[in-house]
Amino acid sequence: MAALNAAEVEAYPVIISTRNNGIPSYIFPVMTDFNAVICMAKIDGKDYLLDASKKFLPFGELSLSSINDRGRVIFSKNQSDWVTLANAVPSKKSYNIMAKLDSTGKMKGTIRAQYNGLDALIKRSEIDSYNTFEEYEEKLVEGVSSIRLMSSKVENLEEVEKSLIEVMEFEMDMRDNYRGDNFILNPIMYDRTTNNPFKLDERNYPVDLGAPQIEVFNINISVPVGFNLSNKPKDSAMTLPENSAKYTFRSIFDNNILLLQQTTTLNKAIFTPEEYFHLKEFFSRIIQQQMTDFQFKKI
Repeated sequence: MAALNAAEVEAYPVIISTRNNGIPSYIFPVMTDFNAVICMAKIDGKDYLLDASKKFLPFGELSLSSINDRGRVIFSKNQSDWVTLANAVPSKKSYNIMAKLDSTGKMKGTIRAQYNGLDALIKRSEIDSYNTFEEYEEKLVEGVSSIRLMSSKVENLEEVEKSLIEVMEFEMDMRDNYRGDNFILNPIMYDRTTNNPFKLDERNYPVDLGAPQIEVFNINISVPVGFNLSNKPKDSAMTLPENSAKYTFRSIFDNNILLLQQTTTLNKAIFTPEEYFHLKEFFSRIIQQQMTDFQFKKI
């Protein structure tokens, strides 16, 4: 704040309570309710909340720990006001998978992952927590037991205003998926949701995700000549009330190429306790959809 004021940028401190400290009282707020400070900068008539608590935070974005309902901006000794703590930039993960399956059951391909918003912050912080990129690669290999990573590289690790991009070359042994003249395939082979993040039977307080969330899979898999698609998951589309969340799953098989697109969108950061059951059921159905294999049969 002092640096911004020295640069003739109007700025004020904002006292906040981090997530692990609870929500401050609105009616009678006291200093003990707060345990951290961020900054508000006023530039060209617009307010920006600035958070210096994390190394890889871009301008105008808050860390997840700092997003805790609202903070108190201190304009002067006699004037202060509440300000909503939120990120306008959605958390987004996009996966582009291109692969080829040969007649021996070996698959080779490339996974291109792109991260934005809080997802980029989390991924950058994870990579930075290792002493070397090689150590991170070793841990990455341990975490993806179903596929064998041949190589990986990361772009824009330090350029926080850009998307973080991770490119991985992989191999996968699918011989166990063959049954005579048939084989099965689940194209979402990386970072598939297998456990419902919402496990409670009921919830008495809101679900605060920190930001709207988007996850996209675009998958292109070439299968051996002489096989045809005999069974597949039905295309699916789900929407929660008031368009608060949306899910689509579509696939096409043509000219020995399976194309699949899956998109999961949570259009708001906070879901009320009344919306919890719908959110839980939403993810339960997504997991069920992803568990169904594509079945191929020799022509």
